[in-house]
Amino acid sequence: MGTESLDEVLAENALSKIDSGALLLLFLLTVAVSWLLAWYFRDQYGTRSLIRAYLVYGIIQLFLGLIIWQLPFVLVIGIYLLGALLTAFRSNTYFYE
Repeated sequence: MGTESLDEVLAENALSKIDSGALLLLFLLTVAVSWLLAWYFRDQYGTRSLIRAYLVYGIIQLFLGLIIWQLPFVLVIGIYLLGALLTAFRSNTYFYE
């Protein structure tokens, strides 16, 4: 066991180098887009247009997350999939109203 302090160990961790502000902003943007898309397509019974719109947002999210904010690929994809789940459940809520 080394004599390194906890601060030194945490400073070397890859997760400590991620910009948490950009990560939070990408998460909030994804939640907002998910809700807005589900609300916008609430009167359409076919899901094709909703899926296309969310796929277009996926391209925008990849560009923002990977190129602009330089977030890890795994986190960007994870946030995108979480948004897809939220869109599906929110769209289902509007469908049964």
